[in-house]
Amino acid sequence: MFKIVDACVSYHEIPFKNGFTLSKGRELLKIRLRNITLTVSFLNGQNITSDASIFDSDLWAKPPHVYGDGDREKNLSYFSHGVEYIFSKIVGRVFSDPIEYEVELISLANAFDNEFCTNYGYLSSEIMRYMLISPFSVSFSVCYKKNVGRTLLSDLLLGELKEKYFPFLSRIFGSDESRELIDFNVESNERLSVPLLNTMDLSVSLVEIKRTLKEQSIRQLKIKIDPSGSSVEKLVNIISIIDSDFPGVKLYLDANQSFSTYEQFWEMFLTPVMNQVPNFNDYVLGYEEVISSPLTSEIDKRLVSNPTIYLDENAGSLESLNKIREMGYGIALKSTRPLGVLAIQIVYCQYHGIDTCIQDLTFSGNTLKSNLLLSTYTNTSIGIESNFGYLVENTEYTDVSLCEWNNIVSSGDVFLAY
Repeated sequence: MFKIVDACVSYHEIPFKNGFTLSKGRELLKIRLRNITLTVSFLNGQNITSDASIFDSDLWAKPPHVYGDGDREKNLSYFSHGVEYIFSKIVGRVFSDPIEYEVELISLANAFDNEFCTNYGYLSSEIMRYMLISPFSVSFSVCYKKNVGRTLLSDLLLGELKEKYFPFLSRIFGSDESRELIDFNVESNERLSVPLLNTMDLSVSLVEIKRTLKEQSIRQLKIKIDPSGSSVEKLVNIISIIDSDFPGVKLYLDANQSFSTYEQFWEMFLTPVMNQVPNFNDYVLGYEEVISSPLTSEIDKRLVSNPTIYLDENAGSLESLNKIREMGYGIALKSTRPLGVLAIQIVYCQYHGIDTCIQDLTFSGNTLKSNLLLSTYTNTSIGIESNFGYLVENTEYTDVSLCEWNNIVSSGDVFLAY
């Protein structure tokens, strides 16, 4: 049980970089960051405050070349009025559990949408309701995590709310995938910080490596690797030296983008090494620049304190994610894959404490749905603000993709989970 003690909103208009255009010379004139802050009181007496953000725009919800530009100001006022409406309904209210809160948010969004459209003769698009309430959902989930020390998602999957939560997951993923997701075993993974290390190329002799380890009392060693068999053999020998003479030394492996895909990395490097050193992961902190398309945006900087593996669009099966989870690494997922696959991966990663972000955004129906899901499942650590910000800066918009906007939530049902 918990109570929404207070709520407030702030707005910040975002200027575009010079030369940014919507498509064919049309500029996206207004974009506004909406930040929602909630203060939640829990039964243990803790009052916790947290916030979450999303970008509103006067064009995103109703592209002018599709609907005309007469309602442009209403596109922004829709969200402003909607926020005040929700504030008036939730502040001071006590909720029995997170599911009740989530259901109420969706109900309030629908009620406000009907009222606003009736009063102003406005034709909204379905995605606007979910854009309206998403920061409320995310902000609460962060408060919850600060209070109990665990993600809300893990408690939903394991606690008394499990059976109530399952129907909502089913609406997104289908019953089989949802049940598989809920039945995952729980394992906590210690997050490892990777400080600056000594870096050595594998061309350096084993004698030199051993001397360096001894003279400099190094506890962590960064080694450059590649797909070659000699790289594997050399690394196995280094581990042998560590095992016999320098117990406790950890390795951080730099692939220097020498693998084209994650699958190649797994087959040509990890598998051969682990065949010879079954406990290989005990010696390794993480990897750097595994494949040839690492993140280059600000988003990846949020992951530098944790080892990160970047998956290409053909990788990332649940089996692969399970292997990565066992290593305790972060993962960068491409948002171009099907929504159901991406969302399940995101839930899985968050469930097991794996840092997650996305790369190579494309402005399409699946991407926008994915972003909404991603933002909620990752507790805003790399949520809506990061993803939409990255989207704005690095995406080329097209008329075709914009026409899809009004049909983004094609299923008609997006549950804003945590």
